Amino acid sequence: PQQVPYCMALAYTKSLCACALTGAQLQGAMGEVGVTELPKMRALVIGLGAGSIPLWLQHTFPENKMAVDALEIDPAVVKVATEEMGFPASAVRHTASPTEAAEDAIRGMRGVRVYLLPGEDFVEAVAAQKDEDYKYDMVFIDAFDKS
Repeated sequence: PQQVPYCMALAYTKSLCACALTGAQLQGAMGEVGVTELPKMRALVIGLGAGSIPLWLQHTFPENKMAVDALEIDPAVVKVATEEMGFPASAVRHTASPTEAAEDAIRGMRGVRVYLLPGEDFVEAVAAQKDEDYKYDMVFIDAFDKS
């Protein structure tokens, strides 16, 4: 199966994406008539689910203008997303530690990347890096605790 990146099945994901569009427009990232150079943006998605939010972000923003880092703590969620829900398995990055994942995220400025680790560990690792210019323009928290 393959996901349709412009189709949001759930009301809350539609709301999150509507907020993203509003924020991006306010930041000048969606472009205006006559504007050719748009800023590059980064989004952090905590909780992968089926992967619809990262794919929507990549599809909606101009090519090579949106980098998306998604974090998922449960390997079973990533397995279902890639094998049953059509999320691209090529986006999954296998890193040995939160520090390695943070370094990988900072180096990449395009596409979608998924890291299998807790969101708080990744955020702390990014904050500990020496690149002070690294920031996220959007943060989506779509985490679920089944306990």
